[in-house]
Amino acid sequence: MRPRGMRDIPTAYGLAKRTKPGSRDEAITELARLEREKARLEREMALWVENQKRTEKHLQRVLTRLAMLEPVIANKPPEPVDVEQKADNENQADNSASAQTWTAIKLEY
Repeated sequence: MRPRGMRDIPTAYGLAKRTKPGSRDEAITELARLEREKARLEREMALWVENQKRTEKHLQRVLTRLAMLEPVIANKPPEPVDVEQKADNENQADNSASAQTWTAIKLEY
């Protein structure tokens, strides 16, 4: 069920719009207003349909590209390791191993 809000509260203006027009002039005015609203909604719907078609074409291109890439990923080579991360790991390994073998040297200037 759609949530109700302030727009759904019946007002004198809203109730008057839903009643039969009192005169021919009111009927003609309402008819013209409704025809303009109908034309606006038809234009809006045409734009939505056009955008939907464009989106479907784009989605189809993406799906085609994904289908092309799946076999490549299935037979993928090992992932490349980040060079900086590998260097940091090697430095940490060197520091832990070399910390045991280093001896203190006193330097005088």
